[in-house]
Amino acid sequence: EARPRDAVMVLDEEASPLQRKWCVFEAWRCTELDLPLRLYCPDGEITRASAQENKTAQQVLRMVQEIDLQTATCSVKADACMIDRAIEDAPGGFAAVHAKLRTRVLDLVSFIGSLALSIDPVTGKKVQEVELQVRGIEPAAAKDKVLPTKAIAEAMCSNATELGRNVLLVAPAGSGKSVFSRALVRHAVEISRQAPGAGGQDILPVRVPLAEMAKIVREMQSAGKKQLKAFATKLSRSQITQTMYDQAVQEFNNMSFEGLFDTWAKHAFLRDVGKVTEDVPGQKRLLILDGFDEAGESRAEIIDWLRGYLRKHPGLCTLFTTRPSGLAGVGMSTRHVRQPRSAQVQS
Repeated sequence: EARPRDAVMVLDEEASPLQRKWCVFEAWRCTELDLPLRLYCPDGEITRASAQENKTAQQVLRMVQEIDLQTATCSVKADACMIDRAIEDAPGGFAAVHAKLRTRVLDLVSFIGSLALSIDPVTGKKVQEVELQVRGIEPAAAKDKVLPTKAIAEAMCSNATELGRNVLLVAPAGSGKSVFSRALVRHAVEISRQAPGAGGQDILPVRVPLAEMAKIVREMQSAGKKQLKAFATKLSRSQITQTMYDQAVQEFNNMSFEGLFDTWAKHAFLRDVGKVTEDVPGQKRLLILDGFDEAGESRAEIIDWLRGYLRKHPGLCTLFTTRPSGLAGVGMSTRHVRQPRSAQVQS
């Protein structure tokens, strides 16, 4: 039974409300106001448990997995622009709305798989997967081998070092890097669902659009600047000492981004955030960092975070994708730009 402060969304078998901008907006408001959102179909409430038993709930579940809320329709264009702008400017953006809806009914692995669907921004339909091939070279053991997406996923999910633990994929715009990264997640999800005797492993693949992480960096820096400005005002009024102000400046200049991934994960996974951010014995995590070039001026901060994160989680496997322009002027592991391994990407 719904409580007075619960928000309720009633869905038909096609999950039609999730295809309408105003319904998406209401779901987003639930996120902003921290209101519990409960989903119902004609057969009753849809939960992680009922979705395993009820056929109508299962149909709605499939729709919830595939719908991209950014492609929802609106009869008034001005309303659509207003809603999109409001959600995009909010912490977490559309990722938080996806999480609010999907984590109500999907287990963590299914939710991760649903985030990895490639949706056509014009039609709103699922994009047919493009099978990409990457040719490995020295010093990888995969030299001169052409590896399809599934084989790359299997290699990264296993203990084999054929590709190395950390993979850098550099390719021009339109070559399919993001489609490839999403396909890699889906293959990893399939591997994690297989029985241990059939090659299954406890794998947790997490895809991070680095544009979203860069937004968090900018928000942290903006908050730091506001705080520094407040200190400057207090100094001018002799409410604090010069030493206190200098200390505030030093703290701002040495701002730590150690918790960057955890902050992003809170928006993207809500109640399941602990399962994503914490190391679990026997579980292998695959971190897919997509679109480094889209991080803009926040690239250096993301690299600093990644160095520290890899030191803290030495067993982590990563795939890092970028256009060539993303590496321009950014120091990598040695703070000097290095030419990455050549890679041939084909569709």
